[in-house]
Amino acid sequence: MNTLNRIPTIDEQPVMVARDAFRSMHRSDTTGYSLIADGRFPLKVRRVGGRWMVNTADLRRYIGLDHD
Repeated sequence: MNTLNRIPTIDEQPVMVARDAFRSMHRSDTTGYSLIADGRFPLKVRRVGGRWMVNTADLRRYIGLDHD
């Protein structure tokens, strides 16, 4: 998915790879992974297999697409 153009809804994709979240947040991969390693990434992340994942709902709230 090209997240620069469109961020999926939670029904379409409940979780997404952190790398796509970085792009949606206008962060480089290097910066995003450094923030995860330092415990300073602003979203909750979890490791699934070899990938870091974030909840799509959390990302959408963080960038202001959805509100509680």
